[in-house]
Amino acid sequence: MTAMTVPAPVRLTVDHQHAPLGVAVPRPALAWQVPGEVPATAYEVEVRRLDPATGEELEPPVWATGRTEIPDPPASPWLPYGGEPLVSDTDYVWRVRIWTGSDAVPSPWAASAFSTSLLQAADVVADWVEPTQTPVELEPEASFATLFAPQEIVPAGEKLRPAKLIRQDLPRADAGAAPITRARLFLSAQGVVEASIDGTEVGDTVLAPGWTSYHTYTEFEVHDVTALLSGPPRPHTLGLRLGDGWFAGRATITGESGQYGTLLRGWWQLSLTRADGTRETWGPDSTAHSTTSGPLRYSDIMIGEKRDDRLAAAVVGWDSPGFDDSAWDPVRIIPSAEIDPATALEPFRGEPVRRLMELPAARVITTPAGETVLDFGR
Repeated sequence: MTAMTVPAPVRLTVDHQHAPLGVAVPRPALAWQVPGEVPATAYEVEVRRLDPATGEELEPPVWATGRTEIPDPPASPWLPYGGEPLVSDTDYVWRVRIWTGSDAVPSPWAASAFSTSLLQAADVVADWVEPTQTPVELEPEASFATLFAPQEIVPAGEKLRPAKLIRQDLPRADAGAAPITRARLFLSAQGVVEASIDGTEVGDTVLAPGWTSYHTYTEFEVHDVTALLSGPPRPHTLGLRLGDGWFAGRATITGESGQYGTLLRGWWQLSLTRADGTRETWGPDSTAHSTTSGPLRYSDIMIGEKRDDRLAAAVVGWDSPGFDDSAWDPVRIIPSAEIDPATALEPFRGEPVRRLMELPAARVITTPAGETVLDFGR
C-alpha cells in the first residue's frame, strides 16, 4: 500500500454513538475503524468547539494530539478525550487521520461531531411542573404466594388514570431580538413524557426518559429544536404528555402500581442562543396549564392504552399558540431546590428507545361479539 492509497478512517463514534447530541461525561471515548487489512501505526486527532451564534469552528483546537504512535499491540480501541474541559450544552467537531505501515503520508481527515449535555449539577436550573391530577390508585400489596391466588377481577379502566397534558406558551421575544441560531430542549419526567412544540413532535424517542432507580436518580434527554424555534420572532407553545410509565404504573410480575410515586411530574429546560451571541434559559412557570380531558384515557406499560377519539376535538391545537386553556387546571411548580438531592437529574446515557419498524394491519377481523381485531400477521 502506498502513501497515496491510505484510506481515511470510518465509523467515527463518541462514547459508542455516531455524532451524539448529548454526551453525558466530561471525558468521552473517541473511536474509529481503519478500513482495509493494514493496521494503523499512528493517528492524529483534533477537536474544535463551534461558535453557538454562527456555527463556525473556533480556533485553536480544544485538543490536538499531534501524530501519536500506536503501541503494538494497541492498548485500547478507544481514545479518552484529553483536551480542555468540555463545556456543557456545547457543539464540537472532531477529525482524525491515520498512518499505516511505514507510510510517511497520512490518510485524508475523517470528520464527525458531537454535542454535550448538561455536565454539571449546577447547569440544571429549571423547576419541575406537576399537573393537577388524581393520584395513581395503589394495588393491594402482593407477593409470590398470592400471585396465583383467585382475585376479584376489576376492569383496568376503573383503576387507571388518563394521560396528563401540560401546555405552556413560551416567552415571546421583542420584535428587535436577534434570531435564534441554536436551541436545545432538555426533557425528563417522573413517569414517561413526550414533548411537542407548536404541534410538532420533538425527537423520535419513546418511553423517555427510560427506567431508572428513581429513588437514586432520574435521567433527562436532550433534543435539537433549532428548526422549530428559528426564524422571525413569533409565538411558540410547548406541550408535554405524561404517562405513568415505570414510575407510577405497573412494573412488576405481581402487577403492583406506584413503585416510586403516585403523582406524575414533568421537567424541561430550554437553552437558546441568538445570532448576536446572547443566551437564554427557559423553564416551567405558573402560566402553564394542564388537563386530563384528552383522548388517551389510560396508558400503562403492562396493561396497554385506551383511546377515545370522541374526546380529541376538545383538545385540537392544545400544543399550539392561540389555544384557549382558560378551562384547564393550574399546575404546581416545584423548585428544583425542593427535590431530594439523592434523586437528582442526570444526563441520559446510551441509546434511547425508538420506533424501529411499523407494521401495517394484514387483516381487520370482526369477532362474533362485534369487536374489531387487527391482525398484523405476526
